Amino acid sequence: MPQELTDRVLERLGFHERPEATLEGLNAIYWAWCRRVPFDNVQKMIHLHTNAAGPLPGDDAESFFHAWLAHG
Repeated sequence: MPQELTDRVLERLGFHERPEATLEGLNAIYWAWCRRVPFDNVQKMIHLHTNAAGPLPGDDAESFFHAWLAHG
């Protein structure tokens, strides 16, 4: 993922600086993720029920995070 996108995601998760690459840092990211990223599979359900072509929405990290940053 591009550095700029990673930085925007971490900021949206509530980090003012990049967590260290440790178990403690991973736990902090996961905790923030669970608190701030809702589970929503509506787009995927629509995609499957309409037999839409192509990959599932949000299937790759960049498209998921761009959508999340734009729409929450």
